[in-house]
Amino acid sequence: MTTIRESVRALVIDDAGRILLSRVTPLGAAAGRDLWVTVGGRLKEGESLQQALARELAEELAEVRCEIGQEVWLGDETVNWGGNLVRLIEHFYVVRVRSADYTFVGHDEEEVLSTHELRWWAPHEIAASAAKFVPVDLASLLAELLGGAVPQRKLVRLERGD
Repeated sequence: MTTIRESVRALVIDDAGRILLSRVTPLGAAAGRDLWVTVGGRLKEGESLQQALARELAEELAEVRCEIGQEVWLGDETVNWGGNLVRLIEHFYVVRVRSADYTFVGHDEEEVLSTHELRWWAPHEIAASAAKFVPVDLASLLAELLGGAVPQRKLVRLERGD
C-alpha cells in the first residue's frame, strides 16, 4: 500500500540570490545518503497549503520577515522510503528574505533527528557540487527562476532513480 505525503517547500531566496537548504538523511536511509532539500514539511490534517507554508516558515525562520510568492514547481513521485512506498507530492513556493538568519526552534522530533545542517547556497555552488539535491535539477531550475522566468507550476523530478 502506498502512503501519501503532501508537503510544502519554500524556495527561501535572499537578496544575494542564494537559497537556504537543509541537509537531511531521509528516514531509513543508510549513512552517507544525505540530501540537500528546501525548507518545508508535510501538511498537517486540515491545513491548507498556505497555512502549512506559513507554519513551516515560522518554525524555520522565526523572526525573519518573508515575502511569500507563488507556487512555481510541483513534485509528484512515488519512492521507496525506508522500505515503504510513499507518494511524495511537494508544492514549491518562492519566498524572498532580506536576512540570512534561521533557526531550529520549531523543528519536531523527526526533523531534529534527520536534519544535520542549514546552509545558504549560490546557484553556481549547487551546480559545482557532487552532493544530491531535491529537486534533482535544482541548479538549473533556480538559475531559470532567478533569471526572471516564472513557470506556471512546472513539474520537477524529486529523485534521481539511482
